[in-house]
Amino acid sequence: MLLLGCASLAPAQTGWGLAVQDGAFTFTDLTRGRIARVESDGRLRVLIPDVHCHNLAPGYDGFIYGESVGTNRGGMGDVLGVWRLPPSGELEWVQPPAASPADGAWIARDAAGNTYGWRAEGIEWRIVRRAPDGSATLSMGRGGEFANVGGLAVSRAGVLYALDSGDLRRMAADGGVTTLARGIASGRTGGIPGRQDLFNHSVGLAVAEIGGQETVLVVDHYNHRVVAWNERDGARVLWSTSSRLVRLTNGGLGWQVTGVSVEGGAVYVLEALAGPAIVADVVGSPRIRRVGADGRSTIVAHVASAPVRAAAGTLAFGVVGLVLYLGLRRKWRQRRRTPHQMRMGMTT
Repeated sequence: MLLLGCASLAPAQTGWGLAVQDGAFTFTDLTRGRIARVESDGRLRVLIPDVHCHNLAPGYDGFIYGESVGTNRGGMGDVLGVWRLPPSGELEWVQPPAASPADGAWIARDAAGNTYGWRAEGIEWRIVRRAPDGSATLSMGRGGEFANVGGLAVSRAGVLYALDSGDLRRMAADGGVTTLARGIASGRTGGIPGRQDLFNHSVGLAVAEIGGQETVLVVDHYNHRVVAWNERDGARVLWSTSSRLVRLTNGGLGWQVTGVSVEGGAVYVLEALAGPAIVADVVGSPRIRRVGADGRSTIVAHVASAPVRAAAGTLAFGVVGLVLYLGLRRKWRQRRRTPHQMRMGMTT
């Protein structure tokens, strides 16, 4: 693991995959099936060793909240739960794993402790708010029904943002819904087959104040980019990892955006390389980059295995050496051939 640099920052509400708190990066590592943290001094710490989790977010109370859709070794979707991590990093269950989690028990939380989730009712979706005392309120969404919710983030004041069939929508505290931007991201959301109202959706959102504007950041995973939206500037692509390899393989190979976090006005993006764990160990995946307002970025941390990298380097050096040796040997043998042997070789 290598840490190139980071800053001490303050929490914001974040979507899929990444939370930055006090100079430490907590993130989902889907390749290895774990939740890990790069501490401010550069040490890598595994917090939850065997979990399948797409979504985690820092709360306004200092805890980091995340989902569990089963273990990484199997059983995904059989039981689902919500956990939280204090600064010490010891897991606590907020919603213990169950076949049917409580309505509204998810990781989107406002400063008052209300949590927000979603529920599919036929062809329409509803937002559920769960109060700290456990009571749940089903919002009908005045101003337009939801069609296919893929991610939620909530401001400190309780204003809820949702990505709904690729459209960015906002729901005020009184339940009124406004569509802010259409087609801001892919309409695909992934998820557990047959359980579309429960977790594991492939859209991450973050909401925080950036440059004096309340800004929403969307992890447009299937288009391999992060899109920023605010009232003043509308929607714009903040960062993209799209490449010819990603496009040719439909995301099967290449770097993918898997999370976004905002701290102290700085935007951090989590990227993962599609492929087996041994490849991730060699190239340093996942990695975290800091993206500036001008679109320029710096990689501030990445996860790699020093032994695997050393072994891969030794193997590559050996292969190159063997190729050079065989080439030089062939040239030496050609020079030693007599003119008669050369003529015989030409006529055979």
